[in-house]
Amino acid sequence: MWWWWPTAWHEDDWFDERPGQDVVPGVRWWPGITGLQLLADMFVAGSDDVPLGYGHNYGEGYVDAFAWVTGAELDDGDLARLRETIAATSRPG
Repeated sequence: MWWWWPTAWHEDDWFDERPGQDVVPGVRWWPGITGLQLLADMFVAGSDDVPLGYGHNYGEGYVDAFAWVTGAELDDGDLARLRETIAATSRPG
């Protein structure tokens, strides 16, 4: 999560990082305003309108990472079923 109270008043280190290819050019930190924008983003980040891999829409795109991190012994069929189950599960929002 990239939001907490100090971000509203002090520029965070992640503004010094190279922006991703999908970041609008010219995005920068503004006292108060950026904090409010980030807070508002937290409310819509899980919306069904957010594409897979953005906001809080992790979806089935992270099944392989989950299996690797947890050390779960899942074969290709297990992984496929898990992806299908996650894709079919509606998200609140």
